[in-house]
Amino acid sequence: MAKKVATSKSKNENEMYKRMVNAAKDLQAALRFEPPLDHTLPEDELMEKLAEAAAEIQEGDILEDDTWNVLYELKLIQNPEEMDDDDDDDDEEEKPVTSKIPPKSSPKSKTAVSSNPPSHEKKYTRQSALAEILMGLKTKTITVDDLVDRSDQLYSDRTGKALNRKEAESTARRGVEMLCLFGIVEVQGDAIRIVKK
Repeated sequence: MAKKVATSKSKNENEMYKRMVNAAKDLQAALRFEPPLDHTLPEDELMEKLAEAAAEIQEGDILEDDTWNVLYELKLIQNPEEMDDDDDDDDEEEKPVTSKIPPKSSPKSKTAVSSNPPSHEKKYTRQSALAEILMGLKTKTITVDDLVDRSDQLYSDRTGKALNRKEAESTARRGVEMLCLFGIVEVQGDAIRIVKK
């Protein structure tokens, strides 16, 4: 009789890969990457894509709890319990946290990133920047590249966040598609023309 040779990964490794695939699908559904996040990649390449995706998570993004857990287990985000456990001095100035932090919540639920208490002020978003640029145009036309660059710069100026052309381009594309559906703008080649204000 021939011996059975173990050619597949251990059960734990296969389970983690399945969770990584599910996390990639959840991140794609929530953040709508262009091009889409490929969840069929080999494990090491998928890990790199998850790291890139984790860097794009912003406050208010809603993800499955297991997605947060996978990102934490892969050390792509910081666990909130590990932050500032050793010192509770109120005298020290609070240090800003730059890493992505998942919220504490119950299993099987979708949760949003929220590092600040609820505020009655409206949060300034990329969509806000896009609308402000379109509403403030002196002429009725703007090129797609100009709209992307100007809205990205305005968003960066208002929020203090770094420029991110890829995210600005994705937001502009989705926003312009919606405005076209409502007959507010028309796209003619590389130009966007405002039909109604």
